[in-house]
Amino acid sequence: MIVHLMTDNYYTAPAIRQFEKAFPGRSKYYVLSNSELRYISNHSSIIQCTAHSKEMWQNIKQASLLCIYGVNMIFSKKKYLYKTIWFLYGGEFWNNPEIIDQNKVVLSKLGFKNTIKSNRISSRVFYYMRYGYSPYLRLKRALKGVKYCAFVNPFEVSYISKVLRNELIHIPYTYSLLEEFNMDSSFNKGCNVWVGHSASQTNNHIDLARYLIKIIPQQIDSCNRELIIPLGKGGDPNYIMKVKQKYENIFNGNVKFVDEFLSHNKLELIMKKCEYAFMNHTRQEALGTMFILLYKGVRLYIRNQTTTFLLFQKLGLFFSVIDESNELIPLTLSQKEHNRKIVIEYISQTHDNFINDFSTLLA
Repeated sequence: MIVHLMTDNYYTAPAIRQFEKAFPGRSKYYVLSNSELRYISNHSSIIQCTAHSKEMWQNIKQASLLCIYGVNMIFSKKKYLYKTIWFLYGGEFWNNPEIIDQNKVVLSKLGFKNTIKSNRISSRVFYYMRYGYSPYLRLKRALKGVKYCAFVNPFEVSYISKVLRNELIHIPYTYSLLEEFNMDSSFNKGCNVWVGHSASQTNNHIDLARYLIKIIPQQIDSCNRELIIPLGKGGDPNYIMKVKQKYENIFNGNVKFVDEFLSHNKLELIMKKCEYAFMNHTRQEALGTMFILLYKGVRLYIRNQTTTFLLFQKLGLFFSVIDESNELIPLTLSQKEHNRKIVIEYISQTHDNFINDFSTLLA
């Protein structure tokens, strides 16, 4: 039996579909939620519960494998860590102040660092009073004991393994398959610019605005260019307000803010006129969105200090580096076709390797 611990979100629903297709009837999915499920469909093997469910812990004890999906809790009791597979989201590592200096993932010096710090401290108070130590420290200790980490980017797993001083075994895994998106096979056409992935400060929108004004040509009106900025996921309201003010002031209204959370179908529809995309993260983030952008023929601009850069470089993708490029140049048709071929092959190969590795673990 495989036991899965997850929350109700957009990323775990595809995981259930993948496991039921590859290993039908072998899993129980415990969704840690008291609310009506929004993203995960009803299934006979899905059980809603709290982290204190006796049934859940009994099945964890009996399970061959325990799969954890970005759940910010003690992943499991220490005696179960040897059979735990950590399905990486990123936040449980990058947003943990006991592991990463939170100021290093935010470039802008607009006072938001203090917001991060105060939120971090306030969230610890109750936990300190009850347990005598930080919940982030508890999570860090659990991560250091996990044996397997499932994620699409092996460079990210290697980096995390180095930071945690834990020899994690990488299991190739992608949360969604391209065929699930039902995307139009045509390449994007237009001159719009896609900016960031969410409303999180780690997108570094403010610093990116200063860079974009230098490279976006003055023919902005002649081609009716728009900057499309998705802000529907996460984010501090004050930060979102500052981002909107900054971009509206610089680009004179040629900006469209998307304030709703985007499904893959809506994502494709809104970005269809985007020829360029800028992801100003200093950490691994938004890799799924980047694969979609590359598939659709978009020239992607990223920072060169991320593990995403290392992955794209190894795969031989055509992309550009922020601060090293000073103009907007669309990909040629042959470059677009090359990138699409690489993305399809890599995601397909990752999925095949995931099934092979899990079959071995279950044998």
